[in-house]
Amino acid sequence: MAGSQFRQVNTGIWHSLSLIGIFAVLFNRFSISAKDLTPRGVPLSRAALYDAEKDFACLDGTKLIPFSLVNDDYCDCADGSDEPGTSACPNGRFFCLNAGHKSIYIVSSRVNDGICDCCDGSEEFDFACPNTCDEMGRAAREEAERAVRLAKEGFQKRLEMSQVGKTYRQSKTEERSRLETDRQHAEVIKDEKQMLRDEAETPEKAALEEYRRLEDERKQKDDQEEKQRSEEEAEDMFRLLDSNDDGKITVSEIQVRQTFDRNKDGIVSDEEASFFLNLEAEMSKEDFLKSGWLLAKPYFLMEKGMFSPPEPEHMMPEPEHTVPETVHTEPTEPNSQEAEYHDFEDDEAEDLGDPSEKPLEHKELSDDEQDELDTPKEEPAAEEQKPKYDEQTMELIGIADKARSEFHEADKVFRDISNKLQELNDVLNVDFGDDER
Repeated sequence: MAGSQFRQVNTGIWHSLSLIGIFAVLFNRFSISAKDLTPRGVPLSRAALYDAEKDFACLDGTKLIPFSLVNDDYCDCADGSDEPGTSACPNGRFFCLNAGHKSIYIVSSRVNDGICDCCDGSEEFDFACPNTCDEMGRAAREEAERAVRLAKEGFQKRLEMSQVGKTYRQSKTEERSRLETDRQHAEVIKDEKQMLRDEAETPEKAALEEYRRLEDERKQKDDQEEKQRSEEEAEDMFRLLDSNDDGKITVSEIQVRQTFDRNKDGIVSDEEASFFLNLEAEMSKEDFLKSGWLLAKPYFLMEKGMFSPPEPEHMMPEPEHTVPETVHTEPTEPNSQEAEYHDFEDDEAEDLGDPSEKPLEHKELSDDEQDELDTPKEEPAAEEQKPKYDEQTMELIGIADKARSEFHEADKVFRDISNKLQELNDVLNVDFGDDER
């Protein structure tokens, strides 16, 4: 009787221990959800892959193992999918449900390592981790709410700025339309002013060309007359120096004139005389006209300035004393210019004569005449000078100048509007995104 009771008690204890052991194994291998049991570390989204009624197929498809080998703390699958709730596989992953906070995956090496990694402590089953998911979830939710609030405020600001941009773009678009109209109008005016300018410049150009033609002709005539006067002057001077009328000038003929005394020693040496003959003993008329006159002319001018009183321009000096007649071995009929030069030569000879002779008497000038000579002549005022062009040409120039000024003004207005229009187009062609549309 007693033995029978003892066996019954032992049998009950054994059954109880067996149930506890099975429960412990199930607790270690499975987590309880609201609907189904899934192995530890497996999310509910993958529960169908871990069916306890079937053999487990490694998730990489390489092996099929009995389901009893799942979470047995031994890595059977190469991808570690058979050990989601242990640290047996180095490449395994553990799923933290973290109810009330954010679910995460952790590497399998952190499972049951004595450190709480999941806020719900589900990866540590040798000791109890505090569940901090509610507290962490609350802080995360507050941060998320703050981020949402900032996002809403930013979005509202974005809408406001977008509206400002749309208004700005609309105003610039309207301004561009207005400027395009103004530009067309300015272009029409510019073309009209250009046509009027061209019409005004045509007669002006013709008048100026005619004036230049006449001016060139006048200048050529003046140059020709000046050249002729210079040639006549040179020929007169040659006749003056050629005292024997043999058609050439010799050193002796040069030496008789003190004009060619370059060093002012009272004697014209052979060297001084030959200087005016290009270092030759004589010089023909042709050579004198080409080069000799250019050498002698400055000395004649100096002579004229030394022995002639100040007189108005373009007038020859008049002798102020009686000049004796000059006797020539071969009398000729000199012309008026030769007579003047001969008179001038006689004056010089008389001045260089005997020092005991009575000096020349010069006419005394009155005070008014002396003041007139001492007072420098004033240049005529600019407004009193003769206009460069005649009245008709000046009128044509005035009309053309006015037309040019009006065209330049119209062209400036057109270019200013075009530049503003280009700046507006550059602004409106910038793409600022969808919000501006």
